[in-house]
Amino acid sequence: MTEASIPHPEIVSRAEWQVAHDKLLVKEKAATRARDALAAERRRLPRLRIEKHYVFEGSQGTTFKFNEAISFQISWKKWIITGKSCPRAGDEAAQQCGWLKDKYGVSWQVVPIALIEMMNDPDSAKSQRVTAAMLQTKKLDIAGLRRAYVG
Repeated sequence: MTEASIPHPEIVSRAEWQVAHDKLLVKEKAATRARDALAAERRRLPRLRIEKHYVFEGSQGTTFKFNEAISFQISWKKWIITGKSCPRAGDEAAQQCGWLKDKYGVSWQVVPIALIEMMNDPDSAKSQRVTAAMLQTKKLDIAGLRRAYVG
């Protein structure tokens, strides 16, 4: 395949490009609103009561106790929007760097999407700064982490 045989978009004036761009933005915003509405509808679905009793069994039998080897991760987009900190935890002493432990001993990792994005930055200096700042926290402070990220 040669360069000439590859189809390319038409070259247009700045004004024509702006018109096409504005039309595309309208469609993108409509698609985003539709996706957000669908996600909101999913969150409003009724819950299902589970009547079956589940028993966790480990190497010690059914006397298994939860520890940090079993944890659940919550990716927290709302954190960015509302500025609220992490959910309440049962064991205040177990909270660190976004980890918390509930009253049943189950460990949770509350991970704001913004933190993941900052830690995955291709600029290693930025990701190292935000990681170092995060490791010093008890409850994650997105504003403080952003300050460390930008330097």
